[in-house]
Amino acid sequence: MGRFTSARMRPFAIAIAMLVSIAACSDSSGPKTTVSGTWNGGGTTPSGNPFTINLVLSENSGTVTGTGTITGEAPIAVTITGTYSAPTLGLTMAAPGYSSSDLTATVNGKSMTGTLNGSGFSNTAITFTKQ
Repeated sequence: MGRFTSARMRPFAIAIAMLVSIAACSDSSGPKTTVSGTWNGGGTTPSGNPFTINLVLSENSGTVTGTGTITGEAPIAVTITGTYSAPTLGLTMAAPGYSSSDLTATVNGKSMTGTLNGSGFSNTAITFTKQ
């Protein structure tokens, strides 16, 4: 049986040190989730009427902008501003002639769940799917 000498162990020790360094520096959080894209969702108003919301969002460094349509009795076009800090999304949807609505949601991959408040919504649950 051979003896382990420091000269023979040096390459092994260097390889172990490199592996430990690489593992310590790797990002274990996986791919970054983005909210950019098209989201379709729906729910039921406090008065019991169904509604849908379609959003087209663009996110850049946590700032979210976009457009969308809220459809209940009639479609209403909205402009969207907000922020995203994974997994929390906060949006304000504004339309001329209406009070703004706020969406607070949690994003999980291609699904998003949250609540709407304002302009007739009061902690109204909504679920979205990314297209």
